[in-house]
This record gives sequence, structure tokens and C-alpha cells, in this order.
Amino acid sequence: MGANLQTLGLTEECAALEEHVQQVELQNREIQKVDEAIGQIREMERGNRPTDSTPIATLDAWLDSLGNYRVLLTTARQRAGAIHQEILQALGQLAELESAYKGQITRHKERLSALYEIEEVRGLGDLANLRAEAAALLQIFVGRETDLSDLKAIQRELELVERHFRRLQDETLTDAAFQTALSECLHETKDAFPNDDPPLEPEMIYNSIADAIGTQRRQRAEEWVRANVPDLRAITGYSAEQAHACFSKLRQMPCLLSSEQRKQVSDALSACEQRLGELEVDGLFVRFRALPRPAQDVFLQRIRDYIGERLST
Repeated sequence: MGANLQTLGLTEECAALEEHVQQVELQNREIQKVDEAIGQIREMERGNRPTDSTPIATLDAWLDSLGNYRVLLTTARQRAGAIHQEILQALGQLAELESAYKGQITRHKERLSALYEIEEVRGLGDLANLRAEAAALLQIFVGRETDLSDLKAIQRELELVERHFRRLQDETLTDAAFQTALSECLHETKDAFPNDDPPLEPEMIYNSIADAIGTQRRQRAEEWVRANVPDLRAITGYSAEQAHACFSKLRQMPCLLSSEQRKQVSDALSACEQRLGELEVDGLFVRFRALPRPAQDVFLQRIRDYIGERLST
């Protein structure tokens, strides 16, 4: 058509037509871009929902895409014409997605901060949970080298703490040996990070471990004492078999007994020995009375001779 206008000498009309065609083509391209952006936003709303395992790098990439769509749609809204309502709806969906992505990033960072702030370990279950959390966060913070380096250091510290926890659970340790082992474990953890402090606060963590295992040790010790250490007055009425059985059990006292409990065991052992001695003398006296009178006289004479030898030495 432009060529026809040129042939007819309508130069100005031809130029105006060409400008109009260019504007229409530009508008069509803009509308196509807007349609594509609206479609992408709807697709993201369906398929790009954030979860507690979505990496931050992925969320950042999604936010960058949304930022580009926002610029495009905000500009197009000024001259959108028939699709103005669609653009407003897409901008609303975009804002909701941005809020969801930013909220998820905030939650990820809060989880990392919470891991740094751990001050208490009460059992191996706690350590298993902490190691699982550190492993999960490694996947979430992939690409963020500083955070990854810190998380790997946390993993190393947790591995050390778990090994130490198992060592300190050893019930063959006396109270003194337990305290020595606890101090050694604490220093080993500090020495494992020579160029910086451990990422998790070791003093608080090992204090909590000492408290948790110390409680377990006291409970086990109290249970053993209740089950195996009789009242001293009861021992005075034991038969030989009862006294011997009690003596055998007491000699197998666990290392985790306190000094006070060890004193209880020692007193009970002495009472058993005394009772066994009494029973042995009683047995000898019964056998003596069963002897004929001449044999009793001979036995008594030998006792007199023995006493005399003892008194003279």
C-alpha cells in the first residue's frame, strides 16, 4: 500500500502509514512480551512454590525473574488498553510470589541462626537432629561460600561432640576420670579450630553434656545402691549363704558410684565379713559341743596353749 501511495505522489500519507505500521508492530511485540510475562507468572505460581528445602540460590533467581516481569508489566500498564485488568491481576500474583520467596529466605536464615545459637546437648538424639539440620542447610545455602564454610565447620564440631558424648557415657569411668575426660574433650574441640573459635559455643555445650550424663550416672548409681546395698542392721541377721551372696555383689560395685556411696558399700562389705566370721565361729562351736568329753578337753588344752603363745609374743 505504501508503494501505491508513493506512485500517486502521496508522500506524506505514505510516511504516516509507515509510522503507523511500525507503531502497531511495536505494540504487538509489547503485547506479546506482556502475554509471555503473564503466562510465566502464572506458571511460577503453579510450579515454583517455595518449600523448606528450596535453595536460596533458586529463590534469588526466581526473585530476579519477578523483578524483570514487574518492570515490564508496570511500564505496559500505562498503555495496556484491553489487557489492563490482566496486568493488574498478574502484578498481584507477582507480589504474592515475591512475599513467599522472601519469607522463605528469611526462614532459611533463621534456621541457620538457630543452629549457631545451640548451647545445649542432652543426648545422642539431639546430636543426630543437629547433624541432619546442618546437612539440610548445606543444600539450602549451596553457592554461598561463606555460609557453606561455616556449616562444614559446624559439621566437624558436631562429629567431635558426638564422639566425645559416647566416650563420656562410659560407666567404667570413676567420677574423677569422668571430669578428666570431660576436660580433655573440651580442649580437643577447641584445638580442632586453631585459627578461630569453634562455630558452636563449646563451653555451654560441654556443660550441658556434663549435666545430662552426670544425671544419668547419678540415677544409675542410686538404682544400684538401692538394689544391692542392704541396711547394716539387716546384715546382722543374714545366713552364711546370704552374707556370702551380698559380699560378692558388693565387690562388683560400678565405677560411677560417688565417694559417699562407696563408703556405704565399704561399710556393708565390712558388715558381711563380720557376719561371715561370726557364723564361722558359731559353726566351730557347734562342732566342738558335738565332740566327746575327752576330745573337748584336748581341744580346750590346745586353745589354752595357743592363747599363751599369743600373749607371750
